[in-house]
Amino acid sequence: MAYETKREIDEFIVEEKDSYIEVKPKFTLITPEMEKKLIGFLNTTYFGVKCDIRLNLSEMKYIPSNTRLVILDFAKEMKKQSRKFYILGAPKSLVNFLKRFQLEGIIRLES
Repeated sequence: MAYETKREIDEFIVEEKDSYIEVKPKFTLITPEMEKKLIGFLNTTYFGVKCDIRLNLSEMKYIPSNTRLVILDFAKEMKKQSRKFYILGAPKSLVNFLKRFQLEGIIRLES
């Protein structure tokens, strides 16, 4: 039987699956305050578990450029540890950024 739990932590919905953790922000707009919460939460998750991480951004319309860079740095750290970082439902701005700089190998996109 597959292992799966779902819970809400602060501004996030977290689903633990067999091989990865899915993190979905409850907010739809990234302000500087929400960016800090997102990065803090991802870092806590990164150090707290040893599995892959899937960030669900399906409710986001836009990701600011500074947030894109922070997410990219986070994904690079995951890759150094032989772990995968996925983004589900990435906004067009993030998809275009990753394609423009050929970064799809660092962040895996899922629709």
